[in-house]
Amino acid sequence: MTGTTLAPDISVSSYGAAMNGLPVHQLRVVLTVADFDDAVTYYRDILGLPESGAVSGPDGARVVILDAGRSTLELADEAQARFIDEVETAAVPSGPVRLAFEVADTAATTGRLTRAGAHLVAPPVRTPWNSLNSRLAGPACVQVTLFQDLAAPDDGADLIGATIASLGGEPGMLARTVGLARRRGAAGHPPFAAVVVRDGVVIGAGVNTVLSDMDPAAHGEVAAVRDAARRTGSVGLTGGWSTRVASRAHFAARWPRRLGSARSSSLRARRASLPRSIRNPRRPRGSSTR
Repeated sequence: MTGTTLAPDISVSSYGAAMNGLPVHQLRVVLTVADFDDAVTYYRDILGLPESGAVSGPDGARVVILDAGRSTLELADEAQARFIDEVETAAVPSGPVRLAFEVADTAATTGRLTRAGAHLVAPPVRTPWNSLNSRLAGPACVQVTLFQDLAAPDDGADLIGATIASLGGEPGMLARTVGLARRRGAAGHPPFAAVVVRDGVVIGAGVNTVLSDMDPAAHGEVAAVRDAARRTGSVGLTGGWSTRVASRAHFAARWPRRLGSARSSSLRARRASLPRSIRNPRRPRGSSTR
């Protein structure tokens, strides 16, 4: 800690000792705003923070206390603040103070605020910490982040570390991978999934996110190989083999790509055996999103 926040004759340890046994009961952020009514409309009426108190003072002074649910104080150094700005806004700086509100639906709340006139700094974006964040300009030149914690992605991560034997052999592993592809298809994503196996253990898994990430290279098997490389800390996956399942005219569960000295084999199932919800319509030649 620098000497700028504590008196010169007070050490950090003595400050901590003085605070010990004196728990903080509430975090209250106080914003001084030039346009009081505009700020109340922004936070209470549009964002939906319920009013828990209001006080009037001399000379027309007013204050409104809004309930923002559970409060936390997030401390970030300048490097982390820059990283968050890069993720959320492509590096638009937020300044030393930024408010962040957890909401049930970032996209819907962002739309409600912008339709009411709030300035959008950056639209919702999925972050590396698996939340959906947007950034808006708020009253008193304080930027506002809206964030929505996303459920753990159904991307096959639960298969990592499983042995082929524990999955019921290759047929069992195939069934689990087909199930993953089926769930992806039912959720409206391209129904492709893949795993990478080495020495009888699943070391990587991935699903097709070409459409959701707008990434032409985000095929299921590519994601699985990338995942395996990250988890093993090596791009040399010698001895591994990949399994891809897909539904186009039929399901194809196959090991088409050699990884080092990997073996290759193929299994196919008739389209009629697939659940109707994940059968892909016929696509023009060259239009596959696999």
